[in-house]
Amino acid sequence: MDKKYLDYLFEDVDSGELFFVEIEKTGSKSMTDCFNEAWDIALENFDNPQFVEKVAPELAETYGYDTY
Repeated sequence: MDKKYLDYLFEDVDSGELFFVEIEKTGSKSMTDCFNEAWDIALENFDNPQFVEKVAPELAETYGYDTY
């Protein structure tokens, strides 16, 4: 079974840094659960993150941003 990942792009409002949070989507997790998990991780690493958009994992790899 292939693992499915979701990549969420955020920007730290204070520093302007763009970063991704990657979440593994399991069968029991809803899309809302995945976003909430990503949001929690963003808040653990930055004081003022802002969600920008969801990006395909293959494309996210090409950006070169930090991934949490």
